[in-house]
Amino acid sequence: MVQTKAVGEVRLRDILAPVRDDLRAFRRHYRRFLRSGSFFIDQVSAYLVRSRGKELRPALTLLSARAAGAEGELSERTLTAALVVEMLHTATLVHDDVVDRADERRGRPTLNVVFNNKVAVLFGDYMLARSLEGMLAQRSLEVLDLFSDCAVRLAKGELNEAIHARTLDLDKPAYFQLVSDKTASLIGAACQMGPLSLGAPEEMRAPLREYGELVGIAFQIRDDLLDLGDGGRKLGKPTGLDLGQAKLTLPLIHTLEQLGAGKRREVLRRLKASK
Repeated sequence: MVQTKAVGEVRLRDILAPVRDDLRAFRRHYRRFLRSGSFFIDQVSAYLVRSRGKELRPALTLLSARAAGAEGELSERTLTAALVVEMLHTATLVHDDVVDRADERRGRPTLNVVFNNKVAVLFGDYMLARSLEGMLAQRSLEVLDLFSDCAVRLAKGELNEAIHARTLDLDKPAYFQLVSDKTASLIGAACQMGPLSLGAPEEMRAPLREYGELVGIAFQIRDDLLDLGDGGRKLGKPTGLDLGQAKLTLPLIHTLEQLGAGKRREVLRRLKASK
């Protein structure tokens, strides 16, 4: 087993310290926005809120807004920008858990386990629709353009991952393109949404988006490593899912490149047989 060292909680707290109060305001805004008037939908929403993770993406939106010059109490526009990012991310996670047949996330049963696949898929669709509502509240064509591009890249990345899991023909350049779409696109958008909510110019937004995309790629590589060791379990992440589903992660791609042709064929044969 590969041993991976989890990122220390204190270090993450230090990173988020400048927006600690902003995150509290974001959570209040998020809970208010999620109220639907439907008892059942609100029950499902409440379960997801209780299962919240590190809130990295909305935190990056808030941090980027501060970096772009936001002072004092953040506006509802900026809080809604962070909300849109989190809702879109949550929708993708809910759908991913159904596709991957995952039964645990963040140390808690997934939505598809607590309810069922049908409810999970429909609730993911609902979250996508509510995120669109939040985008429209920004009254900005640039926001819609940013998230339409992001949504296309997210879907393309997921589809390409599913295809490569069948063909097992992914190499490193294709891997980096895939994770750039599947993971980094939303984190890049999160970093651009903060300054965009302030009306900041493109020359200020572009470097933040590039930074976010690079963070997203690093985040995915770390996630690949956590799937192989016990670090993921400590963070509430199930381990071994990627190998079990024959997903070609960066560690596996690198390992296959080091093998001779015969051993490589044998590993690929076993991966195909495990699906």
